[in-house]
Amino acid sequence: MFTLKFAITVFYGGLSFVAYFLTVFMMRANWKEFSIAFFRLYIAFFIYNLITFVNSFITVRIPQNTCKDCYMSFLFKAHSQNNTSWFPLNFFYTIHYSMAFVQYAMIMFVSINRCSMIFNLTSYNNQWKRIFPCIIVLVSLFPLTQTYPIFFNTAYYVYTEALDCYSTKTLANTATIYSHLLIYMGVTTIITALANIFAFCKLSLMNSKIPKGEQNLMFVSLAMFFVQLFAGGNTIINRLFVSDSNATSTWSQIAQTLIPFTSDGLTLIHPWILLAFSKRVRKCMMKTYFPRYVTTPITIAVQSGKSKSDR
Repeated sequence: MFTLKFAITVFYGGLSFVAYFLTVFMMRANWKEFSIAFFRLYIAFFIYNLITFVNSFITVRIPQNTCKDCYMSFLFKAHSQNNTSWFPLNFFYTIHYSMAFVQYAMIMFVSINRCSMIFNLTSYNNQWKRIFPCIIVLVSLFPLTQTYPIFFNTAYYVYTEALDCYSTKTLANTATIYSHLLIYMGVTTIITALANIFAFCKLSLMNSKIPKGEQNLMFVSLAMFFVQLFAGGNTIINRLFVSDSNATSTWSQIAQTLIPFTSDGLTLIHPWILLAFSKRVRKCMMKTYFPRYVTTPITIAVQSGKSKSDR
């Protein structure tokens, strides 16, 4: 069951969520400094991604790494298509599809947040704080308008003999859902691209300087966009260009092999990007978790007249 691929994904996934937990806890401990809308989106993204990662073990990771008679196979055999009790697998599989919509939407809103900062630095944060609850409701509920057929249909595990593993299936028409998802991915990626382009063009033309911390968060947004672009491109290639006739070709196998890793990139890369680009986050992380290694600059007051030692 525990293949090298499974061990690698669990290792870097666990490590990434340790970094995620540490950054979120640090922000909550220093909330006065990290209460801007960008970090609120980051914490919301953390919650969504934690759900995505844990849910993936039920729908993808463990089934795909369990052979026909492995010691956990009884769970998948008990939830075959013939089983009349398909709850809660239908719920987990609904979440599986819904989170793809959520991740692309959240990256889009992060980019829009950075773009609005460039155009309205003084008041953008208060505006975002007011609309933040509406964004969370929209991001959470809209995917269900597309994925609800999975919840109301039978979900089950099926054994694939050629691969000697299990996979999750549903009687719902996932082809339609997938088509809507591809359109959604295309629209959100275009909006994300435009938001980043407008933001960086405006930044290059501005006479007044944007605070360095805010600029660094723009690079976080840009890096997220490139991850989104790569993952979306790989998904489109697999959906539109990979078929049974060319599945054995080198480029098809590469595209299929990259699927779980690009998906993990959308879920796990955020704390590393934030730590890479934000000096403020790195500094606060050191103060929170490694205070003994933080050097405090020594300031020397210059006094007029004689010093105390001369008095």
